[in-house]
Amino acid sequence: MILFQPVDSFKTLKTAFTLSILFIDSPTFFGQSQPDTTDILGLVKRDNYKELNKFQRDSSVTIWQEVFFNDPYKIDEEYEHTLVINISDEKSISKGKTFDLTDDSSLVKCRYQRISPWNWSERSTSIMGKLTIVSMTKQRLELAFDLMVIENKKGIYIYKGNRIVRKTKPV
Repeated sequence: MILFQPVDSFKTLKTAFTLSILFIDSPTFFGQSQPDTTDILGLVKRDNYKELNKFQRDSSVTIWQEVFFNDPYKIDEEYEHTLVINISDEKSISKGKTFDLTDDSSLVKCRYQRISPWNWSERSTSIMGKLTIVSMTKQRLELAFDLMVIENKKGIYIYKGNRIVRKTKPV
């Protein structure tokens, strides 16, 4: 019975080094086998997050849903998620109306931006899902979000839940 078999130490070292580089370079090493997924509307339940929901109405309706992070005890860590939805025909908005971003793309345009002190430029995104008008008055809209934003094929941002947006004066 052979308990120990001599090996070429250089070859073994080279193989171990190569395997360690492949392992470190792999997504599994960094825990990134899947894109990061963030529940944007759920963030406001956590410390240091705030939310602003507003809309403007003229011949079209523009809705802003913004979530901010700011830790008052740290410098340069703040960032913001902004979802802007524009419905080009104000008359198409009614209680119970559901807009599918794919099917209603000529009527509804969406834009997502995540800005921070480190990145002020827009990133490539695709946005899909549905937006439903739950209730409405001249001064407020209640919306049911069921949207997904995919940013640069790396991050997934989920907008799922109801929000009340209040009318703001035009800028």
